[in-house]
Amino acid sequence: MTLSATIQGLTEGCHSAGAGTVVPMSFGDVLKRQCIVACFLYSKMTCRGRTRYAGASLTFSILMDVAVHRSLSTVEGDIMADTPRLTKPEWEIRLSALLPLFGHRNWIVVADSAYPAQSRPGIETIVSGSGQLEVARKVLDAVTASKHVRANVYLDKELEFVPEDDAPGVMRYRDQLAALLGKANPTRLLHEEIIARLDESAQVFRVLIIKTEMTIPYTTVFFQLNCGYWSDEGEQRLRRFMPGAK
Repeated sequence: MTLSATIQGLTEGCHSAGAGTVVPMSFGDVLKRQCIVACFLYSKMTCRGRTRYAGASLTFSILMDVAVHRSLSTVEGDIMADTPRLTKPEWEIRLSALLPLFGHRNWIVVADSAYPAQSRPGIETIVSGSGQLEVARKVLDAVTASKHVRANVYLDKELEFVPEDDAPGVMRYRDQLAALLGKANPTRLLHEEIIARLDESAQVFRVLIIKTEMTIPYTTVFFQLNCGYWSDEGEQRLRRFMPGAK
């Protein structure tokens, strides 16, 4: 075997198992072969400890760096090829598609698992299969990141009074929800009052309901969208300036 063929065989990230079979090598095996190549080439640059030319040591250092880099590239490439590509859940894809269409007076509802399917054509209900806090966080992040809308957040007032004995886990959930929505300054209203507002909007404006795996009552989070580039205060001043405006 020629010198060039030997070096090529050593630097490949696989080895032969006989009968033409090629077996991928582990990172350790690949690195070992790459280092052997570096040492072999360095030995050709020196003679009995004496450097044949001034750049030998630097060249050896570069060769070792290349050995490690090639070993990592070979093994990581094999790992990435075998790793399934993760995609967004369908509910996130749907949210991403609808959010640019939604605006002032549209609603996004993150509901518990017993939330009913409503019959109005403008209300779209999807099942996320995900945890309620996870979905609420992603909806909040998506709305916050958008430039055209902001959200008025509503919570059921009943949630404050649900006892732990009747709904295990509710105390921990209330703490987690408060931490998540702290800056959103949510408004708490009776459940039926929120539903009445939602139902009134749904007569004209679209509503997206995302059901979650939550099994604690009165945990639904309601996002009523508003204009992101026009404040409530600005609207009030405008109405004061307009003759006859209410």
